[in-house]
Amino acid sequence: ARCTITDLAERVGKSPGTITRFCRALGFTGYAELRVALAEEAGRAAGNAEGTRWASDIGGEVRPGDPAERLVGVVLGTVTRALR
Repeated sequence: ARCTITDLAERVGKSPGTITRFCRALGFTGYAELRVALAEEAGRAAGNAEGTRWASDIGGEVRPGDPAERLVGVVLGTVTRALR
């Protein structure tokens, strides 16, 4: 969440355009929105560690017909946890 799009692109060996397309494929408008979502998830995790209960979809089941927002929430939560 702290990298610029250029920094991230260099780290993963892809172009900034590829990063943007990846973000859009996940349902975000672009990299900035993904960064915000990652920061929010980090805040949830920190809150959970401190005893504050935040709702989370990490490890949730996704079913056919679930809204895209649910899928994005589950995937983002899982990926964020895996990156940590």
